[in-house]
Amino acid sequence: MILPEEEEASAEDMILPEEEEIRSEDMVLSEEKEIRSDCMVLPKEEEVSTDDMILPEEEEKRGMTSYLVEKEGQIIGKVNLQLTSKLGAIFGLGVLPEHRRKGYGRALLLLAIEKLKEAEAQEIMLQVAAENSNALNLYRSCGFEETSTMDYFELK
Repeated sequence: MILPEEEEASAEDMILPEEEEIRSEDMVLSEEKEIRSDCMVLPKEEEVSTDDMILPEEEEKRGMTSYLVEKEGQIIGKVNLQLTSKLGAIFGLGVLPEHRRKGYGRALLLLAIEKLKEAEAQEIMLQVAAENSNALNLYRSCGFEETSTMDYFELK
C-alpha cells in the first residue's frame, strides 16, 4: 500500500491521555522479540526469532527508527520506519491485543507518516497481510491505497 503524495495525515489527530506517550527508543533484542510477538498479527506457526532481527546500531546505519507507545510503564505498541533514497517505509506496526481499537495504532501510523514527511520522503509505502482486515481498514482510513498484491510461498 502506498500513501498518495496529496494526502495529508496529521499527528494533530493523535489524542493520547497524558500518562501515555510515544517515544523513539533503541530496544535490545529480547525486548524487540517480546513486543514483536505480542503485538503483531502473525500466522500461528510463525515464531519470532532473534536471528531475524537487526541490532539497534545496524538499524541506525540503515536509516531505521522504532517508536513505542508506553502506558503505565509497559510498552503496548510499536512501529518501525525506514527512509532510503526518499522512499519511506513503515513496517512492524502492532499494538497489544488488549489495547487495540483505542487509537494507539492510528497514533503510531500518523506519527510514522509525519516523521517520514519531515525527513522529506517523497513516497511512503507499507506492506500488510491481505487477511489482516483491521490493519487494511486503518491504513485505508489514513489515506493509503493498494498498489500491488504479493503472494508468499514456503518450501515445506
